[in-house]
Amino acid sequence: MEALPGFRREMLRLLARSLEHAQCLRADLSASDARARLARFLLDLSHRLEQRGLSATQFRLSMRRTDIARHLGLTLETVSRLLGSLKREGSVELHARHIKLLMPAALESGVVKR
Repeated sequence: MEALPGFRREMLRLLARSLEHAQCLRADLSASDARARLARFLLDLSHRLEQRGLSATQFRLSMRRTDIARHLGLTLETVSRLLGSLKREGSVELHARHIKLLMPAALESGVVKR
């Protein structure tokens, strides 16, 4: 990185932006109920995948439900119950770790806007 100062600046800029995003997300999650936390998590993941040129509505959850629960400060049972509720409402389709967001707007309606 010393030999490429432009690369170093770009890496630091990207890291700073990533840290800022994580801090904003953490603040959003701490001020939200369980349903809003899960919705924000799914929407954030969808947005990041879309930025990479991947599908924003169909993707594989790389984290297990226990990891998602730990990340969101929830219990495994709460995450499972909420995913089941979103499925019954028709907001998502679930097949093991594959998820399809059928109604992203319904998820957004339960999330506090930044």
